[in-house]
Amino acid sequence: MPVIVEPVQGSVSADDDNCLPGWKNMDSHNWFHVMDKIDGGSDCFAAFCLYRPLGDQDSDSDGKCMTKYTVDISYERNAFDPTDGREFVETVLKTYQDTIAWCAPLEIKFDVIRQKEYIATSTKNVMSRDDDQRDDHCVISGTELILTSSCFCPEAGSNISVKVTRVAFQPATEKSFNVSLVNNKKGIEGETLYDANEDIGIDLNEGSRFKLSCLLRPEIVKNYSSELRQTKRLSCSLGSLSLVFAPRPVALPHCASVHPGLDYYSRYHGPLPIKGLPPIKRMSPTISIEMTQFDASYETIPSVPTVASPFEVRYAIRNKSHLHQRLRISMLESEGTKSGMLVSGTINGTLVLGPGEEKCVCYTILITKVGETELPTLNVYSLRYNEYIIHNCTRSIFVVP
Repeated sequence: MPVIVEPVQGSVSADDDNCLPGWKNMDSHNWFHVMDKIDGGSDCFAAFCLYRPLGDQDSDSDGKCMTKYTVDISYERNAFDPTDGREFVETVLKTYQDTIAWCAPLEIKFDVIRQKEYIATSTKNVMSRDDDQRDDHCVISGTELILTSSCFCPEAGSNISVKVTRVAFQPATEKSFNVSLVNNKKGIEGETLYDANEDIGIDLNEGSRFKLSCLLRPEIVKNYSSELRQTKRLSCSLGSLSLVFAPRPVALPHCASVHPGLDYYSRYHGPLPIKGLPPIKRMSPTISIEMTQFDASYETIPSVPTVASPFEVRYAIRNKSHLHQRLRISMLESEGTKSGMLVSGTINGTLVLGPGEEKCVCYTILITKVGETELPTLNVYSLRYNEYIIHNCTRSIFVVP
C-alpha cells in the first residue's frame, strides 16, 4: 500500500520493504510545519511524497489502482470581533479529500517468432509441421527462436513518461530444461540487451515505443527426457525481462513557494526523478518445448545447379532413439514440376534405421529451364511413432544458365 516518505541525509539503506534506500517512512497522522507566515494574495506549496511499491510483478495485473487521501490544513489568522472591534487570533481547520490514480510506469508486450515450424531438429532443418497441428507457442528442443519485446509508457498522454537506461534478459533454467541467450553474430551467451548512461537512455513519451529482440535456444535436459516419453513436450517460460528506468519529472511553476525541506526534489511535481528505483520485471510468454526422435537436414550439390546438368538433393535422417525405426518415404510432384524436370530416386519406399544410425535419401534431378523451380514434395513418416519426420517439405531452387 502507498506510504508517505521523506528523503534522509547520506546513504541509508531502507529498513522496510515498502520504502526506498535514502528515504524513510513518515507517520501520516503527524502535523507538518509548512511556513511561518503567508501574506495576503500569495500562495505556498506544501509537498507530500508518496511511494507505492510495484507489488507482484509476476501477475498479469496492469498495476492500476486508486488511493483516497485526506489533507487537514490548520492555520491562524487575525480577525476582528464585530461587537467591539477588538482584534484577536483564531485557528482555522480545513479538510480536503481527493483521489490519486496509480498506473504502471511501463508496459511490455511480448511476441515469439519461430524460425520455422519444425518436427525434427538439426543445423539445417527441413521438417515442417502440418498446418492442422500448428501451435503458435510450440518449439522443438534445440531450435532457435526470436523473442521480441515492445516497451511503452501507458500514461504518456497524461504527461507521465519515463527514461529506460538498461534492459536485461534472464533466461529460465530448471532441472528439466534450460534456455540460452544467443548472440547470433558471435555465438556467445549474454544477458544485457541494452545499457546506456543515465543521462542518455531512451525516453518513452507519447506515441513512442522501445523494441528489442533476442535470439533464444530452449532445450530439454537430456537426463530428463525419459520422463517425457508420453507427452514428448513440457511447458515453460523463456525467462524474465528486467528494465531499469527513471521517471521524467514535471516541474513546478517558478512562482510557487516551496517547502525548503525537500531540497533537490522541491521543484518537481508528480513522478520524482529518483535514482535506484527497483527495476520492472516481466515474465516472457509460456511456450511448449517438444522433443523429437529424429534429426534431418537438407543439402543440394552443387548449391546452385545449372540448367540441363544433373545435380543431387540429399536428405540426411538420423535416428536419435535406442530403437530400430522403420520409415515410409513418398515423393509427390509439386505444382509446376510436371514438366521440365527429371527425377531419379526413391519415389515410394521404406527406410530402416538402427539405433543412432544416419542415412541419406538421395535424388538426382535434371531441370531443363532457367529460373526459380519448385522441387517435388517429400514426406517421411515414422511407422513406430505414427508421426511425420518430414511433412510436405517443398523447397525452391534457382537454376542458372
